[in-house]
Amino acid sequence: MTKLTPDSPEAREMLRRYLLDTLSPAARNRVDERLAATPEWRNALEIERRALEALDQLDEGAPSKDLAAAVMARVREEEAERAAGAPPVRALVLRIAVFAAITVIIGALLVPIMFHAREEKRIATAAGNLKQLGVVFRMYANENKEFFPPLAPYEDVWMFDVQELYPKYLTDLTILVNPRLPNAEELRRELETLVAEESIDWERVTRIAAQSYTYMPWPVQNDEEAVAVAEARRKLDPSEYREPRIEEGEHTFRRIREGIERFFITDINNPAATNIGQSTIPVLFENVHEVRKREKRRDAVVLYMDGHVERKQYGDSPEGQFPLTEAVADAFAPQRD
Repeated sequence: MTKLTPDSPEAREMLRRYLLDTLSPAARNRVDERLAATPEWRNALEIERRALEALDQLDEGAPSKDLAAAVMARVREEEAERAAGAPPVRALVLRIAVFAAITVIIGALLVPIMFHAREEKRIATAAGNLKQLGVVFRMYANENKEFFPPLAPYEDVWMFDVQELYPKYLTDLTILVNPRLPNAEELRRELETLVAEESIDWERVTRIAAQSYTYMPWPVQNDEEAVAVAEARRKLDPSEYREPRIEEGEHTFRRIREGIERFFITDINNPAATNIGQSTIPVLFENVHEVRKREKRRDAVVLYMDGHVERKQYGDSPEGQFPLTEAVADAFAPQRD
């Protein structure tokens, strides 16, 4: 069997898949072993990492028809030259040019595929982060009279009180950054810097997290309730965020806690009713204001009270899309970053 070298096409493809997290666990372990063994493999990985970072600067697209037509014209020209007995050197140069052009086309065809794979990885990471936070909320509730964390005491910020959870329940604050944001890496670095400081600026930390996700401490089920709870919150003093319930007009909103689902189910004698109720209560989801800004891929992940995460499409209709709706985006839009 031929030994795999870090500069081979097979190795480069494997390292790209390693960076995109599309390898099987066994294959990923083999790559880890090679990276630990020699600097050549580590250098090759760094080259592929830089190549993927360069792709981040490109617009997704397919090769133009003009380029494909030009390549085919060159192929036909080469055949004609060969039939006419063209000098070997000229024919060789022409073949090299054709090969280079075909390589460009193949590369351009692969760019959308790599964009898609990279985006799928980011979505999976965001979903995984939300699931971790779901566990954190349960841990907090177990020690705080079954209440989920309160809303952070900062104006126009729809995020839980991060300071209250760190570090006892939440040790890695970087999971508060949505990897799908264009400036995600910059925000992660800023978070790491803030946490390393002797006196942490918790308002800035919380505002960074709120750029990524929206926290809903009062359960709502539709656009009307979302708009009402946003209006109610604007009238509250931050000290009131911990109250068991708040009111707005005809609406009464109870702070999310274990057992809150009984207010959303009709058959309390149904053994599955509790799970059904919790599975319909959104707790944390991608910032809809940011999702609306995207030109493409306007889908997002939503964490529900029972801990499961769903992927939904942003849309105008609340039916089937809530909380990823126009009304929620408007009601929860930040007044400032």
